[in-house]
Amino acid sequence: MARLLLVPWRLHFQIERYLLVFFNEAVFRVESFVGEFVDYFVRDSIAPGEGARLDEFVAVFREPRFRREFPALFRSTRFAQAQREIGLAAGEPPTTKGYCPSVFSLMPRLIERLGCAESGSITGILTVLVENDDLTDPVADSARSLLDGHIVLSRRLAGRGHFPAVDILGSVSRLMPVVTSPEHRAAAQKLREIYSIYNDAEDLINIGAFSPGSNRRIDGAIALIDRINNFLIQAVRERTDYDETIRQLTAITKSWGELLGLDVRAAGN
Repeated sequence: MARLLLVPWRLHFQIERYLLVFFNEAVFRVESFVGEFVDYFVRDSIAPGEGARLDEFVAVFREPRFRREFPALFRSTRFAQAQREIGLAAGEPPTTKGYCPSVFSLMPRLIERLGCAESGSITGILTVLVENDDLTDPVADSARSLLDGHIVLSRRLAGRGHFPAVDILGSVSRLMPVVTSPEHRAAAQKLREIYSIYNDAEDLINIGAFSPGSNRRIDGAIALIDRINNFLIQAVRERTDYDETIRQLTAITKSWGELLGLDVRAAGN
């Protein structure tokens, strides 16, 4: 993993190869990009680009067995805010939420450097902080249009003690159809459907306005919601085998089909 270390500005283009990391019983060097800046917005604007340049160098020239193990991590929000400060200082006109046009022209240039190439790949993990949980924030909107997927963390779920606080209805993976089986995708889509049905009816359920038996799909979602939450909640150090995860997922969706089937037969009788 690349690390960004901060030292005096005059050394900010220096690359040091000094850190040994153990990975799959092999030892290899990790380059560190170094740079410290007097103004934070200069640092946050320049450092991600220099880090991506280092990632590109490693992805191309590292020995083949390590070329696909190199992640790039940076905070898109800090980058956008820093570029906004620079743009405003340079006389650019502010647009949406005060962000300058240069912000939205530089973000694609930075983010699209990540991904696959002929000789290697760079896996990017970017964080975007949105104000007031507004997913239409211009930085979040721009990032979502450029990335292969996004994981939405919900403050509401975190407040309930639901960790990891991942909003499965707001999160998307555009690579899922490529790396999963049709059965896996169908089960995941069905789980989202059940979760969505319960979320839509949750207020009615909590105030007692929902009458059991009036809607068999909501009845089924109520019956399964505890199993779904237990499936989605995981302790920090808890580990679950991939096959076991798929088994639990398909078991929940199978129970959904059985519940609806029982309701249909009962209605027919």
